[in-house]
Amino acid sequence: MAAPFAHRLRVRYHECDQQGRVFNAHYLAYFDIALTELWRAAFGSYQAVVDRGLDVVVVEATTRFRAPACFDDEIDIEVLVARMGSTSLTLEESVRRDGELLVAGRTVHVCVDPSTMAKRAIPAFVREGLAPFSTPPGEHELAALERSLQRAVADRDLALLERLLAPEFTLTTGRAGNEVRARAEYLDVTATRYAIESFDFESLEVLELGAQASVVRSRYVQRASMDGADRSQPYLMTDAWAQRPGGWQIVSRHVSPL
Repeated sequence: MAAPFAHRLRVRYHECDQQGRVFNAHYLAYFDIALTELWRAAFGSYQAVVDRGLDVVVVEATTRFRAPACFDDEIDIEVLVARMGSTSLTLEESVRRDGELLVAGRTVHVCVDPSTMAKRAIPAFVREGLAPFSTPPGEHELAALERSLQRAVADRDLALLERLLAPEFTLTTGRAGNEVRARAEYLDVTATRYAIESFDFESLEVLELGAQASVVRSRYVQRASMDGADRSQPYLMTDAWAQRPGGWQIVSRHVSPL
């Protein structure tokens, strides 16, 4: 998986509210600062892209707040290009302090001609420049969701997990006793007892069973612990996904340690 672009900044006093925390609207400004720095890393500067006949405008922005940043904190703004369509870019932003996820965001940008502001196609030089910070082109939607789901587990992002886990979700493991957990218990364990330091997919395969169902099989390695016990090792994982009115949801997961 591509590594997100990261830009570090320090919270300034005037960005904080009466509670001493960063006022929520400033996070969108942080996302914009990180975008400008991403453009600098990929193309030399933002103006260099405009000079080649391309600008971007925001058409959608969402944020999920998990913990506050405060005055004088050093925070990292991470940007991953989650999708490049024909004329639009979808970016996933994360605000972290010492690795802890504080805010998760998603912004959609449409490419325009800066002289007319008319929509235009993403040029080849932009796709090439952003490739190091992008999910692999042509990656199956469920492969991207698997990566997002595992990031949510590592970040204890319960809002995303609650959206992706179906009401009937169950987890089974290949450990002694063949542990079985329903959705509520799985969310509780993830939030309070399971700590993932890092993870990396070694393989990921999507098996389509029709338009409404798919199975995703993967092998991954993680550094993690549960209740103080080391869980750092490779795993095989099989996830069953179903298409629901609100999008794909995971129905069941089986994990076997190797």
